[in-house]
Order: sequence, then C-alpha cells, then structure tokens
Amino acid sequence: MEQETSGPVPPSGLHGIFEGVLYPLRFHKGGWAFRSDHPAAGFTADGDVLVRMIAVDDQVECFGFRHTGTYRGFEVAVLPRPDGDLVLVSTDRSATEQGFTAHELRRGGTDWRTTVRAGDPGLRVTSVRRPLPVPWADHPEEVLPPRGGDRSAAAPGARPDGPARGLSPSAFRKNGLYAQRGSAEYRLVRQRDGWVLHTDRPEDGFTRRHDRYVRAVAPGEQLECFTLAHTGVFHGLVVRVDPGNARLVQLSTRDRRALEDGFIPFGFERREIQEYVRTVAVDDPGLSITTTRTPLPAPWVQEAPRSARTTPPPSWGAFTHALAETFRDVSDRTYLVVMSAADPRRYVQVAGGPSLLHAEAPGTDVVADADEDALHAADWAPPGPAQPSWTWELEQPAAGADLTALAERCVKALRHAYGISGPSALVYRAWRDPETMLPGETWSAERMETYDRGSSALALPSLGLPAV
Repeated sequence: MEQETSGPVPPSGLHGIFEGVLYPLRFHKGGWAFRSDHPAAGFTADGDVLVRMIAVDDQVECFGFRHTGTYRGFEVAVLPRPDGDLVLVSTDRSATEQGFTAHELRRGGTDWRTTVRAGDPGLRVTSVRRPLPVPWADHPEEVLPPRGGDRSAAAPGARPDGPARGLSPSAFRKNGLYAQRGSAEYRLVRQRDGWVLHTDRPEDGFTRRHDRYVRAVAPGEQLECFTLAHTGVFHGLVVRVDPGNARLVQLSTRDRRALEDGFIPFGFERREIQEYVRTVAVDDPGLSITTTRTPLPAPWVQEAPRSARTTPPPSWGAFTHALAETFRDVSDRTYLVVMSAADPRRYVQVAGGPSLLHAEAPGTDVVADADEDALHAADWAPPGPAQPSWTWELEQPAAGADLTALAERCVKALRHAYGISGPSALVYRAWRDPETMLPGETWSAERMETYDRGSSALALPSLGLPAV
C-alpha cells in the first residue's frame, strides 16, 4: 500500500497492528513483543521500555515501511532519524544546488545527502507499506502459548525433556562434526577449554551450560567421530542445505543465477565470495538432498595440550572482550561472521585488509525487524545506494581501545538491533582467502612453497563460540 504524507514519517522496520493499534515489533528477552512508548493495557515496564509479549494465538498483521520521495525536484530515499528529522539521499550530483553535500561511500562511489525537518514544505514522501509474514510463523517457540491455556511454565525457547539420549539417528541434523558414545550420537564442538559433546536434554555425566547440556571429552578418549554434510540440487542449482526449524531448510549457493529463483544476498558484497540464501520446506518438490557421512579420526587425539581456558563468555561484557581480542587474528584476506544460531540473517561480519578492518551489519532489507535506531545510536555508518549494509572501518594496526570500541559496536548490533538474547545464542564462521596472483605474473617454485592457499574453515577459539 502506497501512502503519500507530509506529516510524521513512521520509522522503518517491522510493525504490527494488534486490536487496531500500530506497534513496533521487537525480539525481547527470547520472544517477540509489541513495544510502546506510552502505557497501554497488557503492557508492562521493563526498564525504560513498555512491552507486551506476543502469544501464538494473537491476531497480528505485520508489515514494513519503505520511504521514498521528491525534494525540490530530486528523487530521494528518505531515512527517518530517532530525533524525528529525515535524512534525504540522492544519487544526482546536481542536488548540491539544493544544499545536499557529498557523502563518500566506504566501498567507493558517492551519494549526496541533506537533513530536513519532518513536514518540510519542499518534501513529498511516499511511504510503501509492505505486508510481511509474522516472523514467528515457523518459530512457535519464540512466542507464548495460547493465552487461554496454562502459561505457568511457558517461556520462549523452552524445550520439553524426554527419554531420548543424545540425538535421534533418524533426525535431519545440522551439518557439522559428531561423535558416537555407546548407542547415542552427539554434536561435537570445540570450545576454549577443549572438546565437548552437546545434547538438548539432561543426561548422566552432562552438565547444564546456558541452554544446552555438555560433557567434556577426556584427553585420549576413544570415540567414533564423523562429519555430516547435506548438499542438494534445487531447480538446477547446486546448493548447501542447512536444516532449520519446523521442517524448513536454508539453501545457500554462490551461483548468481539464484537471484532469479527467490534467493537473497547474504554476507560480504564481493562478487567472488557472495552467497545467496533461500528458505524452503524440506519436502519441497523442487529439492533433492544428498547426505554424506564421513568418518574421521578423533580431532583431539593428536592435538598438543592446550592451556586451561574459561568457559564460553557468560555475558555480553565478557564476549565483547573476547571479540576485541579475536579481531587481532582478523588479518589480510581473513573474514569473520558472528551470527545467531537460530537465524543466520542476524549477523555482524568483519573483513581484514592490508590496512583496514571493514565491519558490516545488515539493515531491514535483510533482517525485517532490525532496530536501525540502535545501529544509528551505536554510530554505524548508514547504508547508501551503493552499499546496502551499515558499515564501519578501522585502520590497521589498531590500538586496543579502538578494537574494543569496534567490538562494542558489533555487540550493540547483535544485542539491541537484532534482539539476540546472549552469547550462548551465537555461532561463527571464519575463513581466509588464498593469495592472489596478478594477471600475467609468474612465481618460482621457491615462491610457491610459501604460497598461502587460504583456509575454508578458520578456527578462532578465542571467541569461545561454536563454529559452523
């Protein structure tokens, strides 16, 4: 629905209409909630925020806003600011004649911007309201049970305990590393203090750590280990298949033709490494899946002894320190993506260059309910026509205080803009590109001996997070 307005411009992001009232939607303490700036029936105060947790039977109409317009004859994108002012963005150089100033984009190129008050008589704004599915449709654990039922023990993300041990051999499990202990199979994860087995349910010998149960693998312990990898073909595209929730899977590929089949860009905007993702049902008739189970030696048997390390960061403060330390390992051609384990679209990513660390965080074009006000408050540079993500750059080598400031900026995006509950809900992916040989260049055999072929899976144990 298009609506032309000369009055207040609603903020971008995900909204919901409930009982005839418009509210912003936020992911709050593990579940979806309406947010209000004023007292309202059913809302409770949580610090300086008024929220009402959403139940699965609440009738909610969801949609997002996008704003464009014309200002003194120039077509502009309209970006609302938290203080009520509007940032106007033009790609027309002659906008300087109307007071626009050049804005150098961090990836090259220029746009022109100016800030005006809402209601400026020279501005005509068109707000497009786009209907969107409720974000919890495939994640019922992220909302409360029906309000008519017993909610005394309900909590978003709660999992019922059961008699099963480990992981069901018939389950469509996530890609990754596993170990068999007796008749049960477990996810195998390397953490800062060594290798551990993961399960979702309490079992003898396992201790609770955040939202899962873990058992440390003893040095020299003999377990049968293997990797699971799901690949497939979807409408002629070769894809990686990652199981999700509610019989859904996420497909990913670097084949640009995927854009024609409903995939969206994910990750760094570099053509040679750009990934495209799409979520479909596991039984989609256009998808065929092949699962490969590959035995491998126990990875801890030949490792050198490691010094004792603390458990994964128990708080955002501890994770901020770990992330800042990890940035020292993000050198030239190295990439780090820290993301939500439940929804990998909620991420921050850092690319290492010869003289820069380049950080990115997606906006509402990728994460529909992203709180872009939080990104603005954290001093991320806003997107432009040539750069869809929020960005920040840091010159290398950087002082410890600057690395900490960048880590704090990333944590504010994960915590406040994307609503991630804590470090235990995060995973990471890291890799290093190979060295690039310039066209026409030749290298000697001696030079080839030092050639860095990169690494498709770079371990960064200082983060204290599971790798994917």
